[in-house]
Amino acid sequence: MPVHPRTGPRAGGPLPFRASSLYPQGLPSLEQLEADPTLFDRLSPQQQEQVLALMQGIPTPAAEQTRARELQALNFLQFDREILGNRPTEAALRWGYQHPLTPDQLDLVELIEGGQYVACTAGHGVGKTNLASRYILYFLLTRPDSKVITTASTWTQVEKQLWQEIATIYARAPEALPGELLTTELRVGPGWFALGLSTTDYSKFAGTHAPGGVLVWIDEATGVRPEIARAAEALVITPRDKLVAVGNPTNPTSWFMTACTRPGWAWKVMDCRDHPNVLHDDPEIVPGAVTRQWVETRVATYGEDSPIFKATVAGRWPSMAEDSVLSLEDLVRAQQLGEMRRRLGYLDPRPEVQAELDALEVLERRPVRPVVFSLDIAGPGGDLLTLGQVKRRHYSLRGWRQRNDYMASLNWVVQEIEEGEPAVLVLDDTGVGGVFSSRLRERQREEDAPAALKSCRIVPINFGSSSADPRFVKMKDWLWWNFREILHDQGEEFSLPSDREEFAMDPPLPQGHSLLDQLTKSIYMLEGTGLIRVFDKFSDYSERTRLLPTRSPDLAHAAILAAWGLKLLQEDQREAPARTPAEAQTAEFHQQMRERREAVARAYNRRGTGEEGDRLAQAREEAEEELEGRREGGSGGGWEMEFPQDDL
Repeated sequence: MPVHPRTGPRAGGPLPFRASSLYPQGLPSLEQLEADPTLFDRLSPQQQEQVLALMQGIPTPAAEQTRARELQALNFLQFDREILGNRPTEAALRWGYQHPLTPDQLDLVELIEGGQYVACTAGHGVGKTNLASRYILYFLLTRPDSKVITTASTWTQVEKQLWQEIATIYARAPEALPGELLTTELRVGPGWFALGLSTTDYSKFAGTHAPGGVLVWIDEATGVRPEIARAAEALVITPRDKLVAVGNPTNPTSWFMTACTRPGWAWKVMDCRDHPNVLHDDPEIVPGAVTRQWVETRVATYGEDSPIFKATVAGRWPSMAEDSVLSLEDLVRAQQLGEMRRRLGYLDPRPEVQAELDALEVLERRPVRPVVFSLDIAGPGGDLLTLGQVKRRHYSLRGWRQRNDYMASLNWVVQEIEEGEPAVLVLDDTGVGGVFSSRLRERQREEDAPAALKSCRIVPINFGSSSADPRFVKMKDWLWWNFREILHDQGEEFSLPSDREEFAMDPPLPQGHSLLDQLTKSIYMLEGTGLIRVFDKFSDYSERTRLLPTRSPDLAHAAILAAWGLKLLQEDQREAPARTPAEAQTAEFHQQMRERREAVARAYNRRGTGEEGDRLAQAREEAEEELEGRREGGSGGGWEMEFPQDDL
């Protein structure tokens, strides 16, 4: 019996797939090889490799393509059950669901199978990405010589969401599936593949045609640019080709909204309230999907008429006002990125994890960005003193207080600064905030102040002061607009806390306080002079501003202050010229020499004159001579001057 040179004898059990269909013609059967071992030696090297691969469960390219052609007789439900091994949970069977897919997912599959252009708007957690991954594998592996192109609004969503889900399902299949799976590609044969593309270059979509059909799947379609959508539509030529666009309906002005109502397109709505987990209040029907508790929390927080609820729960297009400062699309995308970072461990607070992430950023030559704190001061009534934090480009609520005990609140803030070690603290200096700001800076100047507080750059901001930017009336207007620009222009980097992160705060936020809700309720208007003015709470300025909440948006103000701190750090980095290694070494040497010279001077002044004083004076002169020589000689090889410890 032949033995594989790397993995040993073949394990018992059936061959992968079906041996009768996989075994290349012209080769002896395994039974013949077992009966006559000399047959193996008479095979060519290529035939021997084919036999050894099949014996160890390593399908050859020809066998993989043969198996893929066998699969084309299966429909989607058969493929999902028999090939991918998808089975309903015990809870699903108990409630009468015979298939692991939800009724909405099955409706969407029926629309895709029966048409060419399909749009699906959906709430959170209803299984959009999971269904996309299963259908992509089904389309590719049951249609020989087909091609699948996937894209999304950001490359992170392509690589970290959709293709990670594809890789998970591919790896968990009961039998090894055909093809070679890479990070964002699954290649079955020449011209037969699935591929993830970024949305930065629509020219990559050109020329993608296949005799077996083309499937273009656009995930998170709301954020995809119109030129990318047009390039994707151009790939649908023959009746075998299909275009599917799926996403949360967060931007009513996007091409996705137009596609939902365009003739020739089928439109499916997936409402969270129709999900089996929500209908039966049983999260075990589809583990990890949306729950009734989550939906009820959204109802209590936002109300069923709010645009946030319509877009993220009901899967319906909201009627967002054109004068909104922030788009719901940008906010939801930032929340989704925050949830993704949480799942990947980037937000793990443990010091050892954060140290590893710092080391990783250094290895990848990315700057380790300093921590930014923000503080919105609580006024009278139900306002909150809110402490925010930006760490690794992720904004989070670090904590809050409702009591108006300023000394206790001050001590709490100092303690948080000592633990978090921020480089910058941007705080509200308006009204009662001015008293708190002054007291905190006094505490910073005290001798016994913590080192983290002393080194922290405190930046007080008066919301009512004039704006240095000529586009705005007040400083508050500029703060809101800066947050808008960061959220929109740096959407792949800057993230916000997800609902899961916000609801998990300890202690929980008071009823009616939500960051996302407050961020969506800000509007802007143009003054007669053409300047921008932002309103984030009730005002008699106009009929429109009288509809805004009467409570101060403390959570939102902490967020826009944190974004301002991020802006200050970015400006500091741009102003600081880049140093070469030699320049950095020279600067470090000069600093060492200054410190040593100052130490010698202090020691000389303290010990007085005499023999000891003369020796120290001589050491000081030598240090100055060395420093001058270093300046004249350039950066050199980098060495360090030594002084006796007693002299320092």
